[in-house]
Amino acid sequence: EFSADQKYLNAARSLASVILEKFRLRDSGLIVNRDANLNQLSIKLSQPGGSAFYDSPMPSVNATAAIAIAKLAKIMGSESYAKVAADLISGAPAFAGTMSSNNVATLGLALENLDHGYLRIRIVGPSDNQRASELWRTALATYRPAKVVMRISDVDLVDVKSAASMSAYPSFGFICVGTNCATDIRTSDKLAEAIKRFAIAALPAPK
Repeated sequence: EFSADQKYLNAARSLASVILEKFRLRDSGLIVNRDANLNQLSIKLSQPGGSAFYDSPMPSVNATAAIAIAKLAKIMGSESYAKVAADLISGAPAFAGTMSSNNVATLGLALENLDHGYLRIRIVGPSDNQRASELWRTALATYRPAKVVMRISDVDLVDVKSAASMSAYPSFGFICVGTNCATDIRTSDKLAEAIKRFAIAALPAPK
C-alpha cells in the first residue's frame, strides 16, 4: 500500500503461505506457535478456545492474521484468502460475548471488518503523474477503518477504465465497498471526503 512496489506484495504472499502451511493446525484451523524445528508445538492448542483470541498482552495472533489476510484478499481479489481470513475467526462469535472487551479488541476489529467490509481505494494513473501521486498520498493519509489502498499504473489503465466505464484521463481515484462504488474522483479534497463518508450505514438505535 505504501510503496506500490510489487516485491512487497510478493513477500506478503510468501509469508502468508508459510504461516498457513507451517503454523496452522489442521483440526481446529487455528494458528499456533511452534518450536524451532517446526515439528513440535510450543503452545499446546489443538481445539478452538477463547485463549486463541485473547490479547494477552500481545494482540491475538489469529485475529491479527485474519485482518492481514483479509486485506491481502482485497488487494489480490482472492476468494481463497478471503475464506481463510473468515475461517480464522469463525469460532470466535459463539463465545466472544463472554470475554471482557479490553481482552478482545483485536478480535472485535477483525469481526467488525468482516461484517462491514473493507473500503477499497484505487488510484489510477502513471507513476510519474503528479495528480495520481497526490491522490495516492491523500488516500493513505485519510483515516478510515478497514481500508485498502491500491495504486494502479498506466499498464493496467485501459482495463480498469473499461470496467468502470470511464473516459480516458491521466489520473483519477475510485472507491468501493462491496459492489457499491464512487468513481471518477479527480481531486484530493473530494477523495478525502469520500473515504470518510462513503457507504457508512447509520448505526441502529439503542434498544
